[in-house]
Amino acid sequence: MGEHGQVRVGLGRSNGSVVVLVLAFLLIVIFAGGYGGWTSTQTSARVIGFGVAAGFMVPLVMMVVRLPRLLRPRWVVLDAVGLRIQHGPEEVVVPWPEIVGFGLGYEVPPAERFAVPLSKDDVADLAKDYLAGRVQEALQVSDKRRIALEIYPWHPAAEQYYRKLAPYWKRDVPPVAGLPDFLWRFPMPPVVSIGQAVEQGARVVAPQRWLGWFQRPWSGSAK
Repeated sequence: MGEHGQVRVGLGRSNGSVVVLVLAFLLIVIFAGGYGGWTSTQTSARVIGFGVAAGFMVPLVMMVVRLPRLLRPRWVVLDAVGLRIQHGPEEVVVPWPEIVGFGLGYEVPPAERFAVPLSKDDVADLAKDYLAGRVQEALQVSDKRRIALEIYPWHPAAEQYYRKLAPYWKRDVPPVAGLPDFLWRFPMPPVVSIGQAVEQGARVVAPQRWLGWFQRPWSGSAK
């Protein structure tokens, strides 16, 4: 609990270390692939080396482009006035009287059948999927777990009133009876401890509006 009964939960505190690690990994792979392709005397090896370097350049460019936003601090703030979303210098405050309820929705992927790798190609595919997943997690587009802060306002006109939150406005089946089918769904990092911190603050500041955790249907595509 902060000053004046304010609870602040940082959403971007784990971004820095993850981004640095993933950037370092991508640079190493690109250098190794490019160097191998440049120094190899075999055409096939050169093609593979340059192909690997070019393939990993795509997520590297994506991360560099999004770097300022990835490292910009993000906060969920709960206080006596309402629920605040802070992203860098920008802040949006939704007063408590305008909120019916709020909680944390999450998705769990369906169980995938594990296949034992029987060849070098199988091992390479597994490694590629794993590394791609790590990069996606750093970019916060991971499809392995989706946690989101769901905020339900009283009236659909809230979409027009809070224009800065327009990208997060959704229509969906409410998790419990009595809630509207419109909401703001604010994506959070796939870190359960951050969600738990939001829950602890909500139970202190606005327990009557706290909906808890609820599971959403899996929206990803199965492999």
